[in-house]
Amino acid sequence: MKWLPLLVYVLTAPTIAGSIMVAILTMRDFSNTMLIGGALAGFIVAVPVTWFITRQLKASIKA
Repeated sequence: MKWLPLLVYVLTAPTIAGSIMVAILTMRDFSNTMLIGGALAGFIVAVPVTWFITRQLKASIKA
């Protein structure tokens, strides 16, 4: 089960980063710095989300 957090991160990080980037693109005035910052923020935010999802999956597998 050591591969589970990596698998969850690979699925959640682009999803969160993409959502943030779409939100930035819908604003009228954006820059390249905002896009890069949004993508990095999405990949950073995905770390605790991955931890939470992995913990829930492991608990449901043991039950």
